[in-house]
Amino acid sequence: ADAIDATKIADDAISEEHLDATAITGSTELAAVPASTDELLISDAGTLKRIDATHILPKFVRTGTFSGTDCSMDGCFSSTYKSYVIFAQIINTGTDNTFINMRFRESGGGVNSSNRNNSFIYSIGSGSTTVSCLSQDTASGNTHRLSVGDDINETYVYQINITNVQGNNIFYSYTAGTEDWVNGKSQNIKGSGKHYSDGTNILGIDFVTNAGTAVSGEGACYAIQYN
Repeated sequence: ADAIDATKIADDAISEEHLDATAITGSTELAAVPASTDELLISDAGTLKRIDATHILPKFVRTGTFSGTDCSMDGCFSSTYKSYVIFAQIINTGTDNTFINMRFRESGGGVNSSNRNNSFIYSIGSGSTTVSCLSQDTASGNTHRLSVGDDINETYVYQINITNVQGNNIFYSYTAGTEDWVNGKSQNIKGSGKHYSDGTNILGIDFVTNAGTAVSGEGACYAIQYN
């Protein structure tokens, strides 16, 4: 058969009727989020152009989820990204007047214990203008307190921003809405803290009560792309 080369094809001569879907479906599957420098072909107002994937990739990449009675995520942090946002709702299903703790996890799901300090301010929706504060500062610990004293079987909503420098300091800030145990009013919380992992890479996170009693919930972790 005659070979077809560029001399036999006029400019702008190849149209959709000469293309088969196997030009795409027959190619090797990427099966992953494209790298920022991967290229795609688009029509820009009728003109074919190539574009780097970085211009169309989402700036939030989901890196982990949890649902049910195991409120943990392993592998949601990595050296690929530095900043993360966690959206979670946690239900204290075990005991009245306990509070939710956050813990950082290392390889294999082990809980990392190291120097940590944190504080949060809170107010209670009872008509009072009082704002109170709680804080922690220990040379070796693995829990970061996220609430005051919660009512059983209420849903508590968290948004947690985390900067995870692998093998070093982890800084976080968060906001939360819960229910106060004393008078059943809303509890409005804003806090921040630091966890020094002392050379250990932090790869995951979990949520438990201070009494070790049952919790359930669901949540997701998203990495933020800055480029």
